[in-house]
Amino acid sequence: IIKLMRVVYSILYQFFCVVLGCRLRINFKCIIGRGATICTTGKNARITIGNLTGIRKGAFISASDGIIKIGDNCHVNRNTMIVAHKSIEIDDQTTIGPNVCIYDHDHGPNGGYICKPIKIGKNVWIGAGTIILPGVHIGDRTVIGAGSVVTSDIPSDVVAVGNPCRVIKQIDNTR
Repeated sequence: IIKLMRVVYSILYQFFCVVLGCRLRINFKCIIGRGATICTTGKNARITIGNLTGIRKGAFISASDGIIKIGDNCHVNRNTMIVAHKSIEIDDQTTIGPNVCIYDHDHGPNGGYICKPIKIGKNVWIGAGTIILPGVHIGDRTVIGAGSVVTSDIPSDVVAVGNPCRVIKQIDNTR
């Protein structure tokens, strides 16, 4: 009966995506916590959440005419806010601590938004209370310390902390 349910779900999902223009793609094996909000606004808005990804309660993920891609086997913790007006990409096996804010936009001096894409690599760990600002690229296998404010690019295989976030240590991943 479970296989039948998956086939029916797949057919209905494909039907709604084609007929209604699906803007939200959540893999069948994801876990979405009670009270989590995932929404799209605007005709170009898209959100994709990968296989075996968990979104904890109180998380808020919103694409306002932007694109959000969260990879496979990721974890988005409680009260995290991810808001895209352009593009936010979070690669596979990334863990995001509680109360993290990720915004790809800022308010412009004459109104409107100034948007720059954000890219977070594979196997990244982002500590609690971190703020990631527009235009940031974080490399693979990187640790961002709790309470950091990430204002510029962070390379792969490092530990970075602070306000503004700076590299304090290289990580040896050869073992």
